[in-house]
Amino acid sequence: MIFIRQIDDIFFASTDREVTSEFTRRMTEGWDEASGFSVNDAKTRFNYVANFGTREGMRIIPWCGLMVDTKTLEIRCDFSRYVHPRLSRLRESLSIDFEAHCGQGLAGKAWTCFRPKIHPILMDGNINSRRNVALNVYQASLLLALKICAHALAIEVQNSNFLLNIAQNAICRVSELVRRSPASAVGREHSCKQPLSSREVQFLVVHAFTWAFSERFSLYRGGKVTGRLISAVLKNSIQNIEGELTSCTPAVVNMLVSVTKCNLNEVLWKIKL
Repeated sequence: MIFIRQIDDIFFASTDREVTSEFTRRMTEGWDEASGFSVNDAKTRFNYVANFGTREGMRIIPWCGLMVDTKTLEIRCDFSRYVHPRLSRLRESLSIDFEAHCGQGLAGKAWTCFRPKIHPILMDGNINSRRNVALNVYQASLLLALKICAHALAIEVQNSNFLLNIAQNAICRVSELVRRSPASAVGREHSCKQPLSSREVQFLVVHAFTWAFSERFSLYRGGKVTGRLISAVLKNSIQNIEGELTSCTPAVVNMLVSVTKCNLNEVLWKIKL
């Protein structure tokens, strides 16, 4: 049995249906108005057919920015808020100080959203399969790359060499942070392990940045030429890494490529800069 509470968001799991039914009954009944407590029917989720909340069972349960697979217990990030109707463009989620030298903080602004996306629980091979960890790495990297692109468009960066340098430095830093995530204090406490090699992580990160610049940044006025130039340089890096990996483990490359094309990435593909 698992019970987790973060402020007013509760996650409860058990292998016994009767236990979860009794927990639900106690949470939803017997509270008067004076207690100031109530359970939101519309936000309550179950992985089986219940008489409360979403009437139909859901395999994937969203909770506090995470997506919990109730069949495998693997964990992914929930990126749905980035395609919310109230957020028409990604740059609207950025805070940019136009009074200062905007370019100096180009990548820095995006890191605040990136670090929670590589929490040890998302990188841990004890909880997640290699493919799921690879997916978490790719999606976190793609969101970071899209945020950098959105920031660059907002401040109208014209220098392609400057932006390429920002992207390459970000790729190196992401790869290092992902590698070190299981070795953090939280990771060590729970004996987390990183199932991907450093080159596999690098392949996913470079691929994410390449897609962001070629398929999104280059679509906007002022980003067409720069986006194509940067993506061309990054594609060469992908080919070099892929060549190294293929010579050792061809099956691994097929898995990594399939992750970059996975339908679970659709929510990120829909993001507008």
